[in-house]
Amino acid sequence: MQALSTTDKILNACDALFYARGLQAVSVDQVAEAASLTKRTLYYHFKSKDILIEAWLRRRAEAPRAETLAIPGSAMERLRTAFARLEPQVAHPAFRGCPFVNALAELADPAHPAGAVAKDYKADRLAWFVGITDELGKPKGHAEILMTLWEGALARAVITRSPDSVRAAKAAAEIILG
Repeated sequence: MQALSTTDKILNACDALFYARGLQAVSVDQVAEAASLTKRTLYYHFKSKDILIEAWLRRRAEAPRAETLAIPGSAMERLRTAFARLEPQVAHPAFRGCPFVNALAELADPAHPAGAVAKDYKADRLAWFVGITDELGKPKGHAEILMTLWEGALARAVITRSPDSVRAAKAAAEIILG
């Protein structure tokens, strides 16, 4: 097995800490400690906490983007699969909602570089829904509805601690696209 790079160690530590505790609650010292590195080493790789947060969100966006794009099948099959994959995520005890929405909610500065990462990620998700609606010959506005269902399911799951909202959003999506 290949050893993790220093950058990967740092971003893994961020993933464990930032998502579980929040961006503001976690110090650079805590990230360095969790990565088993000195603070100096961390700052060598990431010049500021803001840059670290941006890098963490960029990496956090990679897997879902790739996974969503790799879903095979027809438009409806891909949509159903995406919602089905979301169910166990929101049912996990460590689920705290969308990390991109959480980050934007925590960052007071609307010009923070992480804001652009979050907006790009959400734009990619919307573009994926546009692809679904285009393939089905549905109006572009339906993609925005699907996005709202998806986002609402994520938010609702934080409150209910249940995948029921995902199931309901999937059912509503099927009715709308039916």
